[in-house]
Amino acid sequence: MVRARLISFFLLFFGCSIGAGVPYNAPRPAVHKSAEFDPVIERRGSVYESPMPQWPFFGKFFAEPTLLEFDFGYSRARKALDEAGDTVDVAVRAFGKNPIPIYDTFLVTRLLKNDRLHVGSSHVVAETDTTHTQGDLDFGGDLYLKSIASEEFDFHAKTDQEKITVRGACAAFKDKVFVGFEIPIARRSNVVSLESSLSSIKTAALQALQDTSGNTNKFLTNYPNALESFLKDILGRKKIDKDMDDAAFGVGNITLFCNIPVELYAVDVATVGAHLILPTARVSDQDHVWPSELGNGGFLEVGCSLGLMWEVWQTLNPHLFMYARYAGHSKVYRRIPRTVKYAGEASTVADAIIASILLNDGLVCVGDGLVAGRDFEEADSNVRGFANEVRCIAIKKGVEIGARFGNIFKDIFYKHLNLDVYYSLDFKASDKVDLDRDHDAYDGNVFTEESYRLTHELAGTLSYRYRDYLLGRVGASYVFAGRNAFKDLAFNIGFEIQF
Repeated sequence: MVRARLISFFLLFFGCSIGAGVPYNAPRPAVHKSAEFDPVIERRGSVYESPMPQWPFFGKFFAEPTLLEFDFGYSRARKALDEAGDTVDVAVRAFGKNPIPIYDTFLVTRLLKNDRLHVGSSHVVAETDTTHTQGDLDFGGDLYLKSIASEEFDFHAKTDQEKITVRGACAAFKDKVFVGFEIPIARRSNVVSLESSLSSIKTAALQALQDTSGNTNKFLTNYPNALESFLKDILGRKKIDKDMDDAAFGVGNITLFCNIPVELYAVDVATVGAHLILPTARVSDQDHVWPSELGNGGFLEVGCSLGLMWEVWQTLNPHLFMYARYAGHSKVYRRIPRTVKYAGEASTVADAIIASILLNDGLVCVGDGLVAGRDFEEADSNVRGFANEVRCIAIKKGVEIGARFGNIFKDIFYKHLNLDVYYSLDFKASDKVDLDRDHDAYDGNVFTEESYRLTHELAGTLSYRYRDYLLGRVGASYVFAGRNAFKDLAFNIGFEIQF
C-alpha cells in the first residue's frame, strides 16, 4: 500500500509539473494507509519534490534524520497599533500613552496642579541639594512647576533588531521523535526623541511669572532648551540615563523542542510537538526609559503545537499551524511606581514626606517652600519607564495562542522554486502583577494596562532546494493590523542542510 501511495503521488506530481493536465476539479486518488504506515519513512525520498511549510522551527516536519539551519533576520517598527487598533507612534507602545502630560511623569507637578501642595511664604535650600543656590530658589521653582504641569512630552520612538539564529534537529527513538534547539544572537536598539516644545504663549507666561517676593522666574535660563533640558534634568535625578536611546547585544531566549510526526486521516503531513523557551536573554538593567529587550522579558515558557498540510495540486497545498504557550510567575526587575501617602500628619512628618517626594523628583526646594494642602495618595508616576524605583516583582505573562494559515505554490517559474504565502493570527492575554505584601506601597497597573496583544500578519517565503540536502530561502513579513502591537516589518534570508 505504501508503494502504491508513492507511485500515485509521483504520477500526480510529474503530471502537474509538465502541465499535462488533469482538470482541477478531477477527483483526487483515494489514500489508503496500512497499519504499518510510517509518516517519516513515507516522506523520505520525496522531500526534494515536496517542500515543507515555513512553520516555526519547533513545529516543523523533518523528512531527514538531521537538519542544521542558519537564519539572518532584520526587523523594524516605525509605527504601532493602540488598543483601538489605530496606527500610532511607537512611543505609545513604549510608554503606554503619548503625548504624556508632565504631571503624569512627575508626582510633585501633579500635586501642585491638583492643589495637594501649595507654595509657602519662603524657600529653603535642602542641605543635600548642592546643585542650586538660594538665588535659584528665590525665583520660585515650585511656581513654574505648577505652571508647566499640563504641558506635554510628545515623544517619537522607533526600534530595530538584527538577529542571527542557529537551529538544529535530529531524530531519536528510531526516528519516531525529533528533538532540537534554537539559539538566537541579536542586537536590538530603541531610539526615543522628544518632539514637543513650549508654545510661544507658555514661554511668555513663564518669562512673566514671579514669586511672592517679585523675583522673576528663571526657568528658561536654567533650561535653555526648555522641555528637553528640563526632562533630562529630571531623568538624571531619577537615576535614569539622560540619553534616552538604548541598545543591547547578546544571546536571546534559547528554545528546546520535540515533535512527533503522526498519521491523520486525509492529511498528508501532520506533527504534534512541545517546546520550552528558556529565559537566557540579557536582562535589562532598567536604567533607560525604554530598555532594549533581547528576549521575552525574562519568562520561562512552555508550549505545544500542531501542524497540518494537504498536498492537493501544484498550486494548491494548504497548511495550518497552531500553537499555545504558557508562562508562570517570574521574578523580574522593573521600574515600578511607588505610592506616596499623606494624611494630615504633624508638620515634622509632613516635611519628611514632602522632602522625600521633592528629592526623588529632583525639585529645587524642600521644607517650608512647599506646604501640604490636602490629603493625598498618589503614585510617583503614571507612566511606564518614569518611576523612581527599580524593584524585583512577580509578573505572570499572559497566555499566548496563535494560528497560521498558508499555501505552498510549487515550481513557480523554475523547478524546485517554491513560494509559501501565509497569514498569521496571534493573541496574548493580559499580564498580571503579584505584589504580595507590597500591594499598597506600589502601583503595578502600568504593567497590566493594555498588556494584551493581537496581531494580524502577512508573510511570504521563496525557497529553492538544491538536490535533496540543501535549501535556501528569502522571506518577508508585515504586521498590518491588530491591537497593542508593533507594526513590524521583517526580512530574513537563510539556508538549511539536511543529512
